[in-house]
Amino acid sequence: MLVRKATAFLSTYYLFHTMEKVLIGIDIAKDKLDLALLDGSTGAWLHQSTVANTSRGHARLLRLARSYASVHLVMEATGTYHLRLVQRLHAAGLALSVINPLQLKRFAQMKLRRLKTDRSDAQLLAQYGREQKPPLHEPQPVVEQQLKQINTHIKQLLKQRTALKNLRHAHARLPEPARVCEAVLCQGIEHLDRGLSRLRAEQERLVEEAYGEQRKLIESVKGVGPRTSMTVLAYLGTLRRFRSHKQVSAYIGINPVPRESGTSLQGRRHISKQGHAVVRTAFYMCALSASRHNRVCRALYERMKAAGKPEKVALIAVANKLVKQVFTVVKTGVAFDDNYLNKKHLAA
Repeated sequence: MLVRKATAFLSTYYLFHTMEKVLIGIDIAKDKLDLALLDGSTGAWLHQSTVANTSRGHARLLRLARSYASVHLVMEATGTYHLRLVQRLHAAGLALSVINPLQLKRFAQMKLRRLKTDRSDAQLLAQYGREQKPPLHEPQPVVEQQLKQINTHIKQLLKQRTALKNLRHAHARLPEPARVCEAVLCQGIEHLDRGLSRLRAEQERLVEEAYGEQRKLIESVKGVGPRTSMTVLAYLGTLRRFRSHKQVSAYIGINPVPRESGTSLQGRRHISKQGHAVVRTAFYMCALSASRHNRVCRALYERMKAAGKPEKVALIAVANKLVKQVFTVVKTGVAFDDNYLNKKHLAA
């Protein structure tokens, strides 16, 4: 009996502590984490459980992950519910991948998956990690996280202020408007204005302390103003993780992609729109100004219009040119010179 127990214990110890790699798929909800453990070498399922999405639950997950010699945790980005867990796992030095939900959706379609539960999602994440071998997650600097939060709050407060102003405008058109409604609406707008002022002041301070030089370089590009520079620094940082301007365009979804099938749709292209819509919109709005005031962008815009291209297509091309210009000045550390081509031509 003792020999059998000892043999069983050693077999279990070998299985759980010396296997090549264990994949842990983590499906994240507001209140709980569903875990699925997969043997990376054999593809056998080892364990499934659920823990709370709290500090205590995170500690249980850490103990479980550390009980294996080699582990790789895989989860998908879920708004804000995964951020604290990511921070704790990264601080513990564990291998972690955070994947785009669209990637997981396409992987599920490839598997012809029909079942959709939290438990099956955790299994799917573990399988994705084993088969696709996603890159390890790189934590975003704290200042970028804070700037992104502030940018999101500013956007939401602006929407609320616009809604209140529209409501006040409609209220003023009533035949007998109630004074109390007017007073409450005015107080709400003033309160939002004070909040926006505080957020923008803090945004200004953070950017100036962390990215003062980069901000000056970005705003040296004609057509790019303070709001766009703030947005770029909040969502893209110093562009350190991009090797080319084409990667930046693809990351924000402003890159043109072909849409062809057989003899239909030949030559048609649309932007991918797979990326940060906030940054994409910022560059598109800048293109409206750059097409008039930025020498290179204006030449590109006029050339495309003369070729019969639609207005939106020409502006998208200008937005891509702005991405290239912003990328170049940040990477080289040299401010934008609108007369660079003319000087080069005269020198020749």
